[in-house]
Amino acid sequence: MTFAPCVALFAAVTAATSDLPPVGPGDVIRVLPSTSPDYVRLDVPPSLRVAPEASSRLVVFRGGVPVLDRGLVIDVQVVPRAGGTEGSREERGYIEDAEVSPDGRFAILLATRYTKTVSLRDVAETEGKTELTWIDVAHPKGLWSVPFEKGIWIKKVLLLSPKHGIAVSTIADPQGPADLRLFSPDGIEMLRLRGEEASVVDMRSTSHAAFLAVDLAYPDRDGLPGRGVLVIDLAHGRRWTYTWSYGDNREPVSWSLADTGILEVTTPDGLRLFDRNGKPLRASLRK
Repeated sequence: MTFAPCVALFAAVTAATSDLPPVGPGDVIRVLPSTSPDYVRLDVPPSLRVAPEASSRLVVFRGGVPVLDRGLVIDVQVVPRAGGTEGSREERGYIEDAEVSPDGRFAILLATRYTKTVSLRDVAETEGKTELTWIDVAHPKGLWSVPFEKGIWIKKVLLLSPKHGIAVSTIADPQGPADLRLFSPDGIEMLRLRGEEASVVDMRSTSHAAFLAVDLAYPDRDGLPGRGVLVIDLAHGRRWTYTWSYGDNREPVSWSLADTGILEVTTPDGLRLFDRNGKPLRASLRK
């Protein structure tokens, strides 16, 4: 596994982002359909509107007043492929989407530009590039942006908190393994786990985003586990993994991560509990 950098950087980033700008009443970000009553009644001035024709709007409020109204652009065009065989065509697209944190304090804007070539046999080849931008009330036009490598697509973005940043899973192939990347609120990539070593199946965070749990699938390896749950203490940079193989007595029926960082794993043999460092607390196992 490739984890870089580790505890020292986690601590440094936490210290650097501990004094966040205060959030006042009405300081919030929302995504609204342009036809919704909530959006229409805003009556946003034209000078604040970006891409006014877009049907989905990312609106940044400061003190309850809109300071930015950004349309999420979807622009797809299909044209005959220059120099291609008869009937082949090229689809060119630019697509924006946005994820807003549960408390509305910040948002992530995802912008993807792609080209898809379709042949007579409808075999498509897609090339593209994606960029991710952090937006908050103090920086409605974007605090920072991260362009991903060509051919890398975003599978899922999990917004953690203004203090702990975001978790992103990325893929190079829709059927291939998924990487894990953690970004600080300053846009620094603090951690990367490559999908060839452990592929991200899902990600969950605790309610205050102090801990992150990542459901992982490992490649086939003789005598080694096939699955795991990686638990990351975001405040201190500590991590540990609960692993199992299909069919053994450690395979979960279900699992959950408490706000305290305690992992609760229900197995066919009973309940297993682990503290934030992976130490077993107690087990209620059936005989």
